[in-house]
Amino acid sequence: ALLESNILHVDETSLCINGKLAWVHVVCTSRYPYLAPHASRGKKATDDIGILPRYEGTMMHDGFGTYPKYTKATHALCHVHHLRELKGFIEQGHTWAMRMTTFLLAAKQAVEAHHGALSEEEAKRWERVYDRILERAQHRLET
Repeated sequence: ALLESNILHVDETSLCINGKLAWVHVVCTSRYPYLAPHASRGKKATDDIGILPRYEGTMMHDGFGTYPKYTKATHALCHVHHLRELKGFIEQGHTWAMRMTTFLLAAKQAVEAHHGALSEEEAKRWERVYDRILERAQHRLET
């Protein structure tokens, strides 16, 4: 069921097993969770577990460098992780990060209000706002 899903959420977290650092790798859909402990955090673990090397849908994840190495899948970055990173920029005084946070939350609400799919015109409008925020952020970070 995991291999056949269109979107697969993946993550990993540390834990202690018999007094030693280990990792729990999570691969899930909204219906099916799969958790696998492994001594390694990286690609060796995900290769050993065996799901990600065969997955061909969209893999939703954070910016951990292991996941993009699976080139059969397309990749999408998780907005929860974006929001955490933006919070750090906000705490450093970057005003653009608050605008981006507000934008992402509003865009999420708009998509939900349209039952998961915006019209092409509406999507383009949101993309223009997103691009403007990024342009301003890039300008501020470069000066």
